[in-house]
Amino acid sequence: MSAPKYSLEIEGVSKYFGDKVAVRNLSANIPTGSIYGFLGPNGAGKTTTIRMIMDILHPDNGSISLFGGLTPANYGVERNTNTDKLRNIFLQV
Repeated sequence: MSAPKYSLEIEGVSKYFGDKVAVRNLSANIPTGSIYGFLGPNGAGKTTTIRMIMDILHPDNGSISLFGGLTPANYGVERNTNTDKLRNIFLQV
């Protein structure tokens, strides 16, 4: 099985907390083998986006595909998974 073209695909993702917009219509495709970072001022939605990628929060709109459609839950990642287990899980991808 070949690696997916994109390790992370974010399409039209938005997240609201009441009337506050945390993330608005975010789209990004991160190619497999690339390293990206999130930069921005406080309140820009960086942490909220990472929490949605890790399936801790769910987007109100849009979709997130990690490693070709898999989610952390597909890998057996639980909320309190330790760092060594996470490393071993993602080394298998």
